[in-house]
Amino acid sequence: MATWTAVAERLPPDGERVLCYLPDNQVYLPGKSGAMEQRSVVVLRFMRDWFLKNPSKTGKATGDHFWLG
Repeated sequence: MATWTAVAERLPPDGERVLCYLPDNQVYLPGKSGAMEQRSVVVLRFMRDWFLKNPSKTGKATGDHFWLG
């Protein structure tokens, strides 16, 4: 089993899927009821140099990397 590594120490490899803890993360449930559920842990995929390979049409205002989820 892999050990916990903070992103402040080291970023994951390009394309790596990681578990991310997001406190108080509310997501809408399917359907049009407007019901929400709290999901504190989500799977995200790290994309290194995303904005260097895919320039923003509105102007880059963030870092070079992107988290897909």
